[in-house]
Amino acid sequence: MRNWCYISILACTCLIATGCGPDSHSFRLNGSIKGMNGGDLYIFNLDDENGRLDTIHIKDGEFRYAGTISQPTIYTIVFPNALEQDVIVQGGDQLTYKAKANDLRNFEVGGNEENDILNTFRRETNGMNKDKERAAAKDFINMHPESLAAVAIFSRYFVNDDLGSQDCKTLLKTLMKSQPKNTYLMKISGEQKKLQTGKTGTEVPQLTLETKKGKKVDVKDKSKPWTLVFVWATWLNNGYEFLNTARTIARENEDKLHCVGISLDSQIFQWENVTKPDSLIIDHCCDGMGWESKPVQKLGVTTLPMFYLIDSKHKIVVSGTTQEEMRDEVRKKVK
Repeated sequence: MRNWCYISILACTCLIATGCGPDSHSFRLNGSIKGMNGGDLYIFNLDDENGRLDTIHIKDGEFRYAGTISQPTIYTIVFPNALEQDVIVQGGDQLTYKAKANDLRNFEVGGNEENDILNTFRRETNGMNKDKERAAAKDFINMHPESLAAVAIFSRYFVNDDLGSQDCKTLLKTLMKSQPKNTYLMKISGEQKKLQTGKTGTEVPQLTLETKKGKKVDVKDKSKPWTLVFVWATWLNNGYEFLNTARTIARENEDKLHCVGISLDSQIFQWENVTKPDSLIIDHCCDGMGWESKPVQKLGVTTLPMFYLIDSKHKIVVSGTTQEEMRDEVRKKVK
């Protein structure tokens, strides 16, 4: 009887012990930072499109963090001084983190092979100048394109540095060939494509535009050989000046230039009041969505004001950000 009781107790103990550990969709990270008695860190998942941050509390130089994941992924720890550190996480991992407050860059993460690889890369590149470190990062990615460690290094050295660079584009193709379902890489691929829209020499994207009166506006309309699209807002310091320059351009080139204004105003009544006199010379459009406006995102607008001069083949011939550029380029190109 005693033996059966002992076996039952042992079985229950094992069940409790295994039940307390992370399952295949969760992980734990136990950290120690020597010399940092207290404070807060932030942590986020590279795959999280919403950019959510969790807070990690440090007490007596130690911290604990637990999370859930749907697939192997990369978490980034952010320190108060903006220093970022990457940790690769797989389902069921019990990870350890060790660092010193006076030497945070030389941290170590244990618990899976991917982090071991990253630890080795950091040690081998410690003390290198920026160019050599970047070259080592490129070599590593080309040698290990199937690993999450390569994705972490790609994000750190190329995405954060210059998303539009040729190195970034080439390495992304290499990584996506080995990891075609990686959600972070797919997101970066989409962002790279957005960078190409609105560039000189590219075809203007199809934009869904409508005036306040319900008129459908097509920037690829062939009724006139040239199209000028300008993006602005009434709340800009030079918004009205930019609009007045566009008005002058539209009047001077009425027979050859289709002029389209896209406003980022969310207070549509303000935009309406100042654009009413232009209905015959400019197709004014505003959906009230501001920076979230689909046409603005499709054009890749990152600053205001902005203009795009488009030829009869729907190619963006020139783009710029000042009213002087807009006036001078139209005078040069539209003859």
